Amino acid sequence: MQKTIRGPSEYLRYFYETLLEYADHGTAYFWGNPNGTDSRRVVYWPDVLTRLLVDAYRAVESFEELRRQAVELQHLQDKYSAQIDPSKDLPEEFMDALIQFRGVGLSLPPSYYMASLRGLCSTL
Repeated sequence: MQKTIRGPSEYLRYFYETLLEYADHGTAYFWGNPNGTDSRRVVYWPDVLTRLLVDAYRAVESFEELRRQAVELQHLQDKYSAQIDPSKDLPEEFMDALIQFRGVGLSLPPSYYMASLRGLCSTL
């Protein structure tokens, strides 16, 4: 697998465009100043950044979990290769791993990501 190295300006442009997208489609804004003297939309940037970072971290964690499970499935396929037969049930350990692999996106609750993200931020 070949990795593409991008210039820092490409990453900054992507981050900027994504940040604006989150600001446009989120609920992290209010109308006017807190004292009610202005009717313009004001973005509450801490909420926008938090949502963006949590969603990005969730994607990274999900793909890492999928990668880990794919490696485990490969190991189990090698382990049970002699026992896998289309006319028979799969070995229980292999079947459980396949079922878990299918449902990985649903199996990790948002609280898992928030706790992991808080731990990561505390180390910075």
